[in-house]
Amino acid sequence: MIMYALCNHDSLIKITGDIGLGKSIVAGCLRDRLRSDNSYIVCEIRNPKLVPAELLESLIEQLNIAINDKSDEISSGSNEKMVKSIEQLLIQCKKKKRNAVLIIDEAQAIDDNLLETLRLLTNLEHGSQPLMQIVLFGQDELDEKLSQHKFRQIKQRICFSYRVRPLDSEEVARYVQHRLHIAGSNYKAIFTQQALARLAQYSKGVPRLINIVAHKAMLIAAGENNYQVTIKNVNFAAKQHGMKVFLLSQNISKSVYGLIALNAMLALLYLLRMYSIG
Repeated sequence: MIMYALCNHDSLIKITGDIGLGKSIVAGCLRDRLRSDNSYIVCEIRNPKLVPAELLESLIEQLNIAINDKSDEISSGSNEKMVKSIEQLLIQCKKKKRNAVLIIDEAQAIDDNLLETLRLLTNLEHGSQPLMQIVLFGQDELDEKLSQHKFRQIKQRICFSYRVRPLDSEEVARYVQHRLHIAGSNYKAIFTQQALARLAQYSKGVPRLINIVAHKAMLIAAGENNYQVTIKNVNFAAKQHGMKVFLLSQNISKSVYGLIALNAMLALLYLLRMYSIG
């Protein structure tokens, strides 16, 4: 979907989600895919806690290396002059039929002044197409920041937006089985179905937590000289990671308890009625 938005020449793309959902991995995959395509030039900011001048200097350096295969010494000019230099470099990109993409990870850390600088960069156009396309990867706080009235201009420029969600229980099972297959399991059932279901409960579908708990559970099973990972191993692994372990009574939902209580009450009323009739 991100690649489609880039091919569609969208100027600003935003990807958000909670921690541990794999946004940085997606950003890295996007970077590698674009760099393998000679029609793109990729600039990257992994730590956006920069002042506008630092961002502009970094862009000039990265563009110079990508276009001219050199890193010129950057003079300490005004931000306006550096934006003009970036514009000239981006025009060179277009003349070489290459599209410039700026990938910013951890974008929730961008301060107000830097957001305004990014908005100015989205104003740079060649014909009807943006000279630089910007892809923002950030936590949910980025959405909260952009919802402020003062950022309405840059928010309106977001052409494509997507929120990464946690995996559901079925996806957790497929995710674990796929990773095990890549590692050489040949689709053998290393985790029992009950263990996978419990893993989904503990991790809440967050890939980072799935990896941690699953890895510990496999080590525990191996330490017991068992080939299969059981629900007991997953419980123990979750406990080691500081998670609250699910007990049998915790698996019964409130609705089930309510249904049991309702049936008991109806049975009691029925018995009292039969006693009064008798």
